[in-house]
Amino acid sequence: FFSHMAKLNYFGGGFRGKSEPIRSFAAACGFALEWDPVAMEAWPAKKPTTPFGSLPVLVLPDGTQLAQSFAILAYIAEASNKSGANPVEKAKILSIFCALEDSSAGWLMSELNDPEKCEKAKVKIETFLAGIAGLCGDTWAVGSDFTHADAMIWGAVERYNFLFADLKVPEKLTNITKKFVDIPAVSAWVNGDCPKAHVPAFAPFVKDNPYMQKRIADCGL
Repeated sequence: FFSHMAKLNYFGGGFRGKSEPIRSFAAACGFALEWDPVAMEAWPAKKPTTPFGSLPVLVLPDGTQLAQSFAILAYIAEASNKSGANPVEKAKILSIFCALEDSSAGWLMSELNDPEKCEKAKVKIETFLAGIAGLCGDTWAVGSDFTHADAMIWGAVERYNFLFADLKVPEKLTNITKKFVDIPAVSAWVNGDCPKAHVPAFAPFVKDNPYMQKRIADCGL
């Protein structure tokens, strides 16, 4: 049932987004995944064909579409026996996802151009990360082996380190991120096909945003 090639649709354009935790986790699991990016100019026609008018979408060989990042990650995890060993572990993984979703909600980008609001947003993100670290184990995020929680944490830490200079990331999350990227298949993907840009340079919220332009320059992207 699970030994097949699935196709992942997300925006092309050479920037990171919601597909990167999925693609890195698939690499870690050895899950066969075909990358099928959607060009920006093709999105208006593609949008009505997706379950929620959004990406990413995982298309299975029989045409079934799975939408929403966590559902796709959970599917790959179940298919690869990396979904948590028991109900408590599965619930912790879901808790981590929900916390990361709250931290990345639309409120964040609107705060960045105002120095005072930006500093408050940074503190808020640090609080979220500290809470997530409190849920994590000492080796992997949850349990005795990597799960999709590790991929989600890697994506979030990378993103927030880009958005905020001198962000205080708990040592436990830094170690989890390093351990996940040290998985040979993940390392090969990160150093190969993984986009280097964290945001789409052509998008108005980036190109018209002085703060974002400074972060791009500061990070050498």
